[in-house]
Amino acid sequence: MGDQLDALLSDFRNATVSANRDAVDLPAEQMDGTQIDFRIEMDRDFPGTAPTVRLITPGMQHPWIDEAQFVIGCTSLLNWAPGKTTLTEIVSEIVEEFFLNPPTRQQQVRAHTRPPPSFAETMRTSGNSAMDELLAELRELPPSELERLSMDETHVELQKYLHKHPTFQQKQSQRSNLQTEVEGLTQARQSHQDALSAKRKEYLEAYHSYKILHETVTEKGRLQQSRAQENSPEAVHARLSGLADAAENQSEDILQQFQGKQMDMQSFINQYRQSRLEFHRVAILQERIKASEQLQQRFPDLRPGRNDLRSAPSQW
Repeated sequence: MGDQLDALLSDFRNATVSANRDAVDLPAEQMDGTQIDFRIEMDRDFPGTAPTVRLITPGMQHPWIDEAQFVIGCTSLLNWAPGKTTLTEIVSEIVEEFFLNPPTRQQQVRAHTRPPPSFAETMRTSGNSAMDELLAELRELPPSELERLSMDETHVELQKYLHKHPTFQQKQSQRSNLQTEVEGLTQARQSHQDALSAKRKEYLEAYHSYKILHETVTEKGRLQQSRAQENSPEAVHARLSGLADAAENQSEDILQQFQGKQMDMQSFINQYRQSRLEFHRVAILQERIKASEQLQQRFPDLRPGRNDLRSAPSQW
């Protein structure tokens, strides 16, 4: 569990892990700037058994979410394979799905409007008060309920009365206008949804290109910094000192071999001369570098080059 959890926390730095390290809370950002939160829970048998994932933002609906807010549509979660599937793979798939197809708020179910009393029941009551009550109740009904009553062929007299109702024609006209407006809004919403999907695709492609570019620039910067450290004055002095010490030690070894009669005169002369030549080459190079640095400190505007010592002023 530890390796998978550490890898997940490394890839998703905004994740929060529980004290027992058996649950992780993560936010999933959406295109409109809002976010929803979901939780990954792991039992003692993990990674032998798959984790469970559920939304902790209440009241959301999505094809991947059941009524208890558990994620049931993630392919990598459904096909969990111990040793192969990882937490990072599951979270990446869920975050991408919720980004491309954000969950929506569940709609409140409205209570059905109580149906009005039947025309026959109303007519059985005597006096004008019953008709006044019926008229008052009909005026409170929404257009959809008035239309349903007007289509009820079992009450012919009621249909005639409804069509003579003072607000029925107005309600019908308003309903028709609203329906036309809803159709226009639906078409506009679909058009905006298509445009938004295209923008999401462009965003993901641009984000992928940005990640590749960022990794490339970071790697180049690391290499440049490494090369700068290798070629720094301190590093150059250290390498030259090492070469000088090696040449000095080699000269001492050759001299000791000659004194111990382990080497003839001609071999001693050749090898000793070569070792001292290498030592003096390094020493001369060290002196030149030291002189160039002193010259640069004294004359900051002087550009460094191969002829620094030759171009120094005579008074120096």
